[in-house]
Amino acid sequence: MMSLKRYLKPALTRHMLEQADRLLPKEATLCLAYPDDGAVGVGPKPHDFPRDDPDAICRPLVLGGCEWGWLGLRVPGLATQPSERREVFEGLLGVLSFSMQGFIESESARRSIADETLSKYRELALLHRSLSGFNNSLKLREVTRALIQECQGGAVPADMGVLFLPDHSRSGFSPANTFGMPADSNLSAVPQSPLFREIVKTGKGEIVNELDADQRWLGGIPGATAVVAAPVL
Repeated sequence: MMSLKRYLKPALTRHMLEQADRLLPKEATLCLAYPDDGAVGVGPKPHDFPRDDPDAICRPLVLGGCEWGWLGLRVPGLATQPSERREVFEGLLGVLSFSMQGFIESESARRSIADETLSKYRELALLHRSLSGFNNSLKLREVTRALIQECQGGAVPADMGVLFLPDHSRSGFSPANTFGMPADSNLSAVPQSPLFREIVKTGKGEIVNELDADQRWLGGIPGATAVVAAPVL
């Protein structure tokens, strides 16, 4: 079990005890005991405070269902004083313990949120590193094959398809993978068409149902009557 001092700092504890001590008789002693970790107190002999003293009133400080420490008030002769007098001291100690309990739970919640946030950041960092490694490990040939297979599948598979990739040696585009293309296709003409260039420039795909009627299409694929073209970004 961690020390209660992590959730209720000794300096804050002493300040709260000193403020409450102003309402008590001079002979009274207030003490907050940390199990196996000393105590903070005000008044006569605050560090010599037996919990079972008949003149003492004690309240546990709890976190997560476990007692992390206890707050005690000792007034000489309290055991023989009228019950009304004892109730006054019990009320004061109750308010003080309630305030300290609130500080403890608030600090615990703050730490819990901070730990959860740190954990999420670590997960995101791990995911980012994993994705970077995955992207770097992909082979271009495998990527193009997967894209072509995607075009061939689905509810309405395409009759033919081609994937163009930038060809830096020619300052243009060259076919990287195809399927269903007629033997007399002239794929080098496709990147020269205004339709192709417009898609590359805008980064937006197009669906052309009457390809022959579209002046932006310059041909190159015999038998093609419609086309779905989209950039791979």
